[in-house]
Amino acid sequence: MGITESVLILAGYVLAHSAYSISDVPKGELLCPLAIIESSDGQRLIRFEADTQEEAIANAKEELEKLKSTSVAWAFGRESIIRDDNGNPRDFITVSAWSEGMEVEVYMLQQFKPYHIDKEFKLIGEIQIAIDGQLLEQSQAKKLIEIVNSGVEQHPQFIAWQKWRS
Repeated sequence: MGITESVLILAGYVLAHSAYSISDVPKGELLCPLAIIESSDGQRLIRFEADTQEEAIANAKEELEKLKSTSVAWAFGRESIIRDDNGNPRDFITVSAWSEGMEVEVYMLQQFKPYHIDKEFKLIGEIQIAIDGQLLEQSQAKKLIEIVNSGVEQHPQFIAWQKWRS
């Protein structure tokens, strides 16, 4: 699998930053896709702006694929709609992460209730993890989620994260 603790921490930080970035947006606005790239030059944040969310995500994925040759690791956050078992759309923050040596990306998913619904942003349920397109059972993912949460805790807005969870 090749998933390192450091890439999970980076993913947790990007998850927290993505939540912070979308925590107060009005109806009709979406999270601007963002990535934190780690290279020999240090870390840098990139926001992927475009006319549509689909275009921004496609541009980001193309750029991140190229960056695999010059980067140590990256984590990419974006807003997603995932349908539940009944076909109802649910809002998620999705973070994909990669580091040197990984054959496939690892994904973190966090459901949320948008701010515009009742002027209060909320995180719903636990972080979920998928590897190679397969969602892990919470019992399988427990240790990985603990590491992701340590990345969340490093974000300057961790206090807000705790509030959004309650």
